[in-house]
Amino acid sequence: MLKNEKPCRRRGLRHAFSWSVTLALISCLLAAAPPAGAQEETAAAGGGADIRYVKDVIYINLRAGPTQQDRTLAVIPSGVRMAVLERNKSEGTYRVRLLSGKHAGKEGWVLARFLSREPIAREQLDAAQEKITALQGKTASLEQELEQLRQIKQAQDEELSGLRRENQALQRELKEIKEISASAVEAHRQRQLMEQRLAEQSERLKAAEDASAAAKEKLYIVVVSAAVLALAVGFYIGYTPVRREKRWRKLP
Repeated sequence: MLKNEKPCRRRGLRHAFSWSVTLALISCLLAAAPPAGAQEETAAAGGGADIRYVKDVIYINLRAGPTQQDRTLAVIPSGVRMAVLERNKSEGTYRVRLLSGKHAGKEGWVLARFLSREPIAREQLDAAQEKITALQGKTASLEQELEQLRQIKQAQDEELSGLRRENQALQRELKEIKEISASAVEAHRQRQLMEQRLAEQSERLKAAEDASAAAKEKLYIVVVSAAVLALAVGFYIGYTPVRREKRWRKLP
């Protein structure tokens, strides 16, 4: 933005400079006949001097007295810095001491209308250029700082993305652990149920085995008893005819 404003400001300052020169020349023509009855007004130059500048004209005369008929001491170009020592309102002149330029230190009278409290446009332009250069330097520094902040932000965004991915991975792992834990709990419960059913089946099997053993014992007793009974019956049946035969034989 500063680079775009630079040509505009230069054109504006040049335009102001040309208008100042034109107005100064017109003022010189109007001041050809100075008013009479000059009354001088003296002001001592203290520590805080009233600083003025030659306006944007080509040259002005530094005279030995307050009137335009006084001898010229020096020709002062635009931009010379000077301190006001006295004022002559009727003549419109100032007694000044030059503070810059090749005639620095000289004192004399100059026309007040050619002086300004501000530096000439060229110096203002140079000052503006210096300010622009300083602002451009600050802008470049701020752009570098902004680029560094962008790089820092990019690194932080990448770190944040990595942390988010890591967080998602941890959440998936936690979900799997919860599922495995739930499966383990369910498996443990199923195992407990199976162990309980196995214990019940074992008790039933033991009861059945005991019942079978008792039944076998009873059957053994029954079989033995039946065998004894059968033997007894067989013996009785086999012995009865013989005894009858003997009894028959003993009959007369």
